[in-house]
Amino acid sequence: MKISIISSFYNMDQHLSGFLENVVTQKNFKKKIELIIELNKPSTYASEITNAYKKKYKKNIIILKSKALKPLGSSWNSCIKKSTGKYLAIWNTDDRRTDNSLDIQEKLISKKKISFVYGNFFVVSNHKNLKQNSEYIDVSKYSKDELNKSMIIGPFFMFKKKVIKEVGFFDENLKSALDFDFALRMASKYRGIYTKKNLGFYLNEGKGLSTSNRVNPEYEKNFVLFRYGIRSKISNRYIKLIKKEKLNIFMYKKFNKTVPLINDFKFLKVLLNQNKFKYKKKNHIINKLKYFKHFISRKIYNLKNFFYLNLIIEQEEVKIILKNLSSLNELNVIDIGSNIGEFARIFKSYKNKKINFICIEPNKSLNIYCKLNMLRSNIKNYSIYNIGISEKTRERNFYESEISKISSFSRSWKEKFKNEFKNYKVKKIKSYSFKDFLKKYKIDNKLVFHLIKIDAEGYDFQILKSILESGANYKSIMVEVEKSNYDKIFKIKKMLIKDNFRKIYIIARDGLIEKYRGSLDNFLKNFDKNKFNSGNIIAIK
Repeated sequence: MKISIISSFYNMDQHLSGFLENVVTQKNFKKKIELIIELNKPSTYASEITNAYKKKYKKNIIILKSKALKPLGSSWNSCIKKSTGKYLAIWNTDDRRTDNSLDIQEKLISKKKISFVYGNFFVVSNHKNLKQNSEYIDVSKYSKDELNKSMIIGPFFMFKKKVIKEVGFFDENLKSALDFDFALRMASKYRGIYTKKNLGFYLNEGKGLSTSNRVNPEYEKNFVLFRYGIRSKISNRYIKLIKKEKLNIFMYKKFNKTVPLINDFKFLKVLLNQNKFKYKKKNHIINKLKYFKHFISRKIYNLKNFFYLNLIIEQEEVKIILKNLSSLNELNVIDIGSNIGEFARIFKSYKNKKINFICIEPNKSLNIYCKLNMLRSNIKNYSIYNIGISEKTRERNFYESEISKISSFSRSWKEKFKNEFKNYKVKKIKSYSFKDFLKKYKIDNKLVFHLIKIDAEGYDFQILKSILESGANYKSIMVEVEKSNYDKIFKIKKMLIKDNFRKIYIIARDGLIEKYRGSLDNFLKNFDKNKFNSGNIIAIK
């Protein structure tokens, strides 16, 4: 066989059938391709379906089984050892390749001086309507120099088997960043080639061996950067953790044996000459100045927001909602993603109503601004909770930018706004489902919430789902949408209709011109997608 697909399976029964079908429908599968898959603690279903495909394609499928749960690197290395192909392609069981993906890569990699091939791909949240619910990753925007610094080759790379002899196997100590570690070793030794064609669809679901909450991908990424001396990309907070870590910077693990990393790596030579990563005083001072700059920038930005009244752009939406709730003398409002609490200032003009206000803001340093805004708005009955809201109750990474307004729980949001997240901190924040939040803080589940506002910078959809599934009593919801999440608008519409909202509107931020505002029933007719930048969906019961 020319091409060997290397795959590890664990707890992915729902994806296995689609994966196997995707494999056998690859162009020239019977002639050129073999699948080596290791099943980790497989269910009866997983064993049966793989055996069924094995019977049909005896020469093309090799099945390895492990009763114990093996690390991903160990599984991949076992599969590589059993492979007969000249070229190896890593392929996770929850990802999907285009039908000619391997064929495209084989034609490119067969060139003499080329040792690996990579290309563009989509990141998807599920495998239904692939291109609708996705983010397209165009690798061409990265320079070739980034091959020695970042994991730009993506999840669908192919490489020559002879590469293993020179750079070694995958590091079995690593759980998440093992492909990144391998890619840096490979790119420092060999020449690769890029194809602009789409190679596949990467599922970002967080349930695999390398992406689940059992591992800390951010820590491992920084560990690998540290290992190869890529200092400009290392988060300062991880340096002390890495120095204390039992993982050996200069050794990697394969087949339960500890092996020295290749001695002549230019990165390692530099590091070894620097007395085992002891940072010079100059670098220490630069890092301190960076954090001081982050601190000052954040304070200045928050103060500007506090004194700049025009930043409150949801006044139009609140007017529409309160027209429908005009008979009420008392309003219970929840502001999720309240930032400095400027949303509360809208209610200053409603002096005839008693306002009870709940702020939910993960960034504790903004509490003082929230309190001052409550004071300015004459809101006496308020509470502030420094937690997150999500679909499930668990601890999550919160990416805190020096521009506090765009801080988010969403990693893809952080990647999207790279300039704004040049200096950022990662904090572990307790996040609750909306139902658990009410229970935890003893908020009466019979209480009527007249308005719930959601503005969570890329995490709004998950919060809305959590609220709608909570069984809480609410009268209106305001949720932010923006251009990159355009397709989710229609999902939100379906969810809101299902939850018996009688009026649903969308209001664009682009000047609030009448033709850009209207009920979602006529949304496609009178709304210009190309001019849409961001806005709010408001729903009223």
